[in-house]
Amino acid sequence: QKLFIAPVCCIKNNVAYFTPENPNQLLRLLKEKEDQLNHAMPEIQGLMARGLDKPVTKLYVGTDGVKTLLEDILQTLKDQKIKQIYATSQPDLLRYLPKYFPNWLKKREDLGVFTFLILPHSAENYLSTNALREVRCLPENFPFDSSVTIYGRKLAFFSFQEGEPYGVSVESNAIANMFTQFFRFTWGMLKTDE
Repeated sequence: QKLFIAPVCCIKNNVAYFTPENPNQLLRLLKEKEDQLNHAMPEIQGLMARGLDKPVTKLYVGTDGVKTLLEDILQTLKDQKIKQIYATSQPDLLRYLPKYFPNWLKKREDLGVFTFLILPHSAENYLSTNALREVRCLPENFPFDSSVTIYGRKLAFFSFQEGEPYGVSVESNAIANMFTQFFRFTWGMLKTDE
């Protein structure tokens, strides 16, 4: 379909003479195309939502990058109304973000999100708990020095051990489900003081 319709005005001596269509015709045609696209949009979005579960991965570098990833966790918890997360953590977050991280913890608690937290044996002094957190420690012969948070269909990995701190996020139902199962198995194997 052409944007400008130029109807034949007349033919003289076997020569066709044309006159341009009203410019408002262009606006009408554009409006028709927009309406067609708006009508098809729900179907297009449905096709995208049914797409394969292809993981989306992002790298966040430096202290500001780590903060950005932590903010993504809070925003996802809020947007998706997630009420529990699973985490393995190193107290290094407190050392690198001494003012920011306690505020982040408070915001998570304000959202009413319960945390199942696994710590390395070396962090036993961090065992203090609250109404929205339960903590268990790995045995001494299973140390780790990175942190992982599983929140909905996303995972956030944090490392402070290789120079500049960084975070990596992975969004995938399949990967999040697998890590959740590993976490639950490990959680169930760890002894509590009760």
